[in-house]
Amino acid sequence: MPPKKNNADLLLLKLKRQASTYLVECNVNDTLGELKQKLTKMINSTNGIKVNDEPISLDVRDSIIMQADTKRVPMPKIGLNDSDSDADAKGDEDIDIDDGKSTATEKNDASNVRVSVDAIKIGNFENSNDIYASKITEQSEPDETKLKGLGLQDFVALAFKLEGEEFRIYKPQY
Repeated sequence: MPPKKNNADLLLLKLKRQASTYLVECNVNDTLGELKQKLTKMINSTNGIKVNDEPISLDVRDSIIMQADTKRVPMPKIGLNDSDSDADAKGDEDIDIDDGKSTATEKNDASNVRVSVDAIKIGNFENSNDIYASKITEQSEPDETKLKGLGLQDFVALAFKLEGEEFRIYKPQY
């Protein structure tokens, strides 16, 4: 349960897009346009937003699977002799066993872009109890609408997208 606040006019909103979540502090008297401005400032001050921000699975089992013909990695000899120098340790050369198939080492080629207030569209989840299975409807209210008039509560999740995109929210993978 969220902590109680002394100031009832403040709202902490979660704005979600693809695999990203931004927490934005607002006043209930702020407008929808001001919410977009705060979100835009947050995004642009952190080097922009990824065009394709899909989650990458970090399955440890994938990163340790070895091919049948791969040689065993030799036991390190560092610190096992009486010499104080690691350069004196002799052993087999290290073997690279990364086959490039591990999702833990997969590179995300998404590029970051800066956004403008006009490019951001806000949406509501139809079922706020299960946002990952919920349908998202775009806000039709003008930017001058006060947040108080939208009936938003503290810690509520809203979706956002860039102009020309569809709303997509991914469940975090742990």
